[in-house]
Amino acid sequence: MYYGYGYGYDSMYFLVLLAFIFSMVAQMKVSGTFKKYAKVRNRRGLTGAQVAEQMMHNAGIYDVSVQRVAGNLTDHYDPRTKTLRLSESVYDSTSVAAVGVAAHETGHAIQHDVDATNFGYPLGEIPQLGTLTFEADERLRSLAKKCCEEVNPDISVYEGRILTGDQFICDKNKKEWLSKTFNGSCTEMEGAAIAQAAYLNKIPFLIVRAISDKADDSASMDYPEFERQAIIHSTNLTRALILAY
Repeated sequence: MYYGYGYGYDSMYFLVLLAFIFSMVAQMKVSGTFKKYAKVRNRRGLTGAQVAEQMMHNAGIYDVSVQRVAGNLTDHYDPRTKTLRLSESVYDSTSVAAVGVAAHETGHAIQHDVDATNFGYPLGEIPQLGTLTFEADERLRSLAKKCCEEVNPDISVYEGRILTGDQFICDKNKKEWLSKTFNGSCTEMEGAAIAQAAYLNKIPFLIVRAISDKADDSASMDYPEFERQAIIHSTNLTRALILAY
């Protein structure tokens, strides 16, 4: 007697794998580009640290320190201590790659410090942009809410204003101030970059966030478990949106 065995796969895992591959390719491309231009010296002969200091001074910022940090491409700005940390391959290097990374990270420090209210702009508005908020596409918003409620019935779905900044919000008073000042529903660090680019190029966009905590010590789930569930929920939503759009 012949017994047949059938093999199949869940497309959800395929999407997760695809997202992982894309992220790895992007990371490899960034590393490859950095290595390529790390061999090219900038014409002015400035180091990454010198470029960072000059940019901040030109912006009127003198209370941010620039420090060297161990590692490769570990560069970051810490708003809590107003410290710009540049990796060993950037701090003392005069390469084009080092200058690019230093300028990028300095941008975060300038963003954190900027306040154009003295020039008549509302708090949080980028000067000369003409808007304080970037409105997500109404059709995408409606479709995403409908799809998420159908494929993720175990979680709640909310629509509201997402606030983008360069701080991890873990203080209840800060959360209340942000909510009162900007009428925000949640905070994160990347969404506005996508929204601004889409707004300037007139491309419909949608920002979706999985909320890990309420910044009030009420979280009942550890982060690894939250991350696992967020991947499943996000994959379900992405797949449903692609099929429904």
